Amino acid sequence: MNPQAKSIDNDLPIKLKKDRQKKEGVFHWDETMQGHILGSFYYGYIATNINAGQLADIFGARWLCGIVTLVSAVLTIITPFIARWDVNALILVRVCIGLCQVSYVNMDLMAVGHRFSMYSALSVSYVSYCGCMQSMIHPINIHAFMMMNY
Repeated sequence: MNPQAKSIDNDLPIKLKKDRQKKEGVFHWDETMQGHILGSFYYGYIATNINAGQLADIFGARWLCGIVTLVSAVLTIITPFIARWDVNALILVRVCIGLCQVSYVNMDLMAVGHRFSMYSALSVSYVSYCGCMQSMIHPINIHAFMMMNY
């Protein structure tokens, strides 16, 4: 190791140094359990890729979108309470939230496919997804800028 090398922490403001210190959290989960909790959302997400489009075709995209939005919102609100109660219940809740989230993509394609011709539907869905990605990317960049400058 180079004795002349400076630590990154020496150049940070005092507030950021305090934030970087290791804090003991409420939950005592090892890395494997944290991985299962974080990955459980995607287990549900993967499970409904095809089925959500079929459900939207049967029940209608509006009704299904409303129901999964409501269920996802309620499960997200109760997540902190479930996390303090039982880790297995938390994993189940996150799987259910993942089941609800994937149906938006399929329902968007169903709604566009019924209202536009095939060529127009491709353009409309392309613009829709580009707008969705932009709405996620720009706030992250703005937040990073604010964190670095304020």
